[in-house]
Amino acid sequence: MTATWRDRDRLAPLLAAWLAPVRGRPVFRTVPGPGWVRVGLPGDDRPGLLLTALPGAVLAFPLTAPLPAALQHDLTPTRRDPLVDVLRDARLVGAGLLPRDLVVELTLDTPAGPRRLRHQLFGQRGGIVVLDGSGRMLWTAHPSPHPALVEPGTAPEPVEPEGTVADLAAWSAEGLDHLVRQRETVLADRLQRRLDRRLVVAGRLVANLARDLDRADGGQERRRDA
Repeated sequence: MTATWRDRDRLAPLLAAWLAPVRGRPVFRTVPGPGWVRVGLPGDDRPGLLLTALPGAVLAFPLTAPLPAALQHDLTPTRRDPLVDVLRDARLVGAGLLPRDLVVELTLDTPAGPRRLRHQLFGQRGGIVVLDGSGRMLWTAHPSPHPALVEPGTAPEPVEPEGTVADLAAWSAEGLDHLVRQRETVLADRLQRRLDRRLVVAGRLVANLARDLDRADGGQERRRDA
């Protein structure tokens, strides 16, 4: 089965169902990191949305609980990221998919004017940007974002909410499971590359020591001959 964040027909009504009870709430906290953004909203269940634009993990899913400890260690926030100021005192007023592309847009009101946070759900790496009301880009997760993210004059299509609390929880679990498996793969590849480099260095050291020993042995023989 196609993942929820890749299936427009499933994602659009689920996103509308997620939005329905939280529309109009202030943004409790915006946490950006390299290639990801978590938007937190106030409430007993602390509803929020995690957007990731990482190689192999281009995801969007609800997240109410803290990330597992291993993911918290891996997905470290960026200190003093300008996105925090761009979305300061924001209020969520809308969420949906753009008409022609698999792009999530969160519409937010801020004291500085409207903001549109867009998240690209296609491509190997995806992308995240924030635009102002005139379409000027205020922030981007990656340089040179896809044109679909900065196209002016587009707005999310209206969709009827469809999905129960259980459906939203399943969407969240699906996204979290994919993210965990992708980060495990990244960590394994990173460790393998480090191990390979250490083995190459160790091999060179052994070869150099062997040559030094050979030279040393030859020197002793010449001294005996003398």
